[in-house]
Amino acid sequence: MKVLLAAIALAAPFVQEPAPEQALAVVLPSDWAVGARLSIVLEKVREKSVGHQREVVRASRTAAELEVLARTVDGFRVAWTWGATELEPTVAGANARLAERLATVHAGTRLELSLDSFGSVRELLNVDELVQRYERVLAELDQTLAEDGMSAERRELALSAVRPLLEPEVVLATATEDAALFLAMSGGSFAPLAPVEFEDSLPNPLGGPRIASRGVVELTDHDTERATIRRTLSADPRQAAISAHAAVQQLSANAGRALTGDDAVPKLAIEDEATWTFDRATGWPVACRHERRTSVNDRAQVERRTFTAAPSAAGESR
Repeated sequence: MKVLLAAIALAAPFVQEPAPEQALAVVLPSDWAVGARLSIVLEKVREKSVGHQREVVRASRTAAELEVLARTVDGFRVAWTWGATELEPTVAGANARLAERLATVHAGTRLELSLDSFGSVRELLNVDELVQRYERVLAELDQTLAEDGMSAERRELALSAVRPLLEPEVVLATATEDAALFLAMSGGSFAPLAPVEFEDSLPNPLGGPRIASRGVVELTDHDTERATIRRTLSADPRQAAISAHAAVQQLSANAGRALTGDDAVPKLAIEDEATWTFDRATGWPVACRHERRTSVNDRAQVERRTFTAAPSAAGESR
């Protein structure tokens, strides 16, 4: 992301003959003071659809706090601490109790992050601490479910999907995802009427390597107080087709047969869009909305993340 922001900054002076009021790039400050805090609420929704039939399969609301711990030579050290998660009433019956318990796993989790000079996430600093914490929390969760009367077999089945996530490399890859998205455009310089194209990749829903993608970042609105940045990203159709074909080949190989012309290769598409609204005085994001739509033929999954943020009482100033 740092490379992308640098590209945006370099592109700013090359807008052809801008009007005077358009000539100045919108520069987001990132000179946050040690001790500054931001209260954040993250709402997540996952929907699945087949044709025109749509179903919400998961919805949650989680509080978090971001605190600047220290300035470093080339950036910042911050803490991102998760609070309680509230589940929407989309889980019923015998699974409702388990869902409520699983929702507590992240409460109190503290991520210590290294940010670059732009304010974007660079590194997770306390991986081992997080792995130990999750192992302890899952042991407590297992005990709680046993006290609720759940059988050992059902407990093992419920927790078996979570345990692989405790591997250090998995924690490193997934723990910072929400914080990294929220801070992705921090510290950037954005010129009006100067969208910047870039290349990236998106996760492959069929398994296998990530899929090459192309995107655009642009300043869509601004005034003296706020600036809105939008990023769109789409999986390259050719690379998506190659990935889909590889997935069908692998399924055929697993079944012990060769791929034939009768095997239908699914049509895969991934569209990703995110919008950030920044406070131009502080450089903090005050809102971020992200949506990723993944479709395979007529089946689709949409994941939405909506962040809202405001300075904490102890972190009003930069």
